[in-house]
Amino acid sequence: MTAGIVIMAFPAQEADFETVTVKTWPLQQKTIAPQNSTFYGSSMQPGMWFQLNISSSDSVKVVISILQHLGGSEKDTVVGPFIGTSFHQKATVSVTATYWIDIYNENTSPVTLYGNVLVQQEEANYLTVYPYVVPGFLIMLGGVTTLLFGTLKKPGKPSKPRSKHKKKIES
Repeated sequence: MTAGIVIMAFPAQEADFETVTVKTWPLQQKTIAPQNSTFYGSSMQPGMWFQLNISSSDSVKVVISILQHLGGSEKDTVVGPFIGTSFHQKATVSVTATYWIDIYNENTSPVTLYGNVLVQQEEANYLTVYPYVVPGFLIMLGGVTTLLFGTLKKPGKPSKPRSKHKKKIES
């Protein structure tokens, strides 16, 4: 019975992962002049990513690069260049750095941007669960049943003691 109670009380941790938006860069009705660009920067670390949800009225070029790395200043292209009117993708980062998204208008007329850029990461929520409750309960129930059966059972008639000598049967 005691073993069942101990087993029932044994806890375990279970992780539940959830996507969390850390920052948002809205692009609703943002106009870029001809031969110009707009940008967004964010300090990020491994396990984080950009979620691009960008649409434009005409073709634009999108480049994601590292502006400043922990080891010094450098400008490395990480993702891109992409050219088009719609960008809906996830761009993960590999090192801790300041990342930069450049959106270039290489056209001769202004371009209007719509959508947003999200900086996201997964966050773990730890829950305490008791996975051994059912087996522990069954063991405890067996112990209680045995205890009750042993205390409530009436003692039987005492048996006659056996003699150590066998009697000979004569025929």
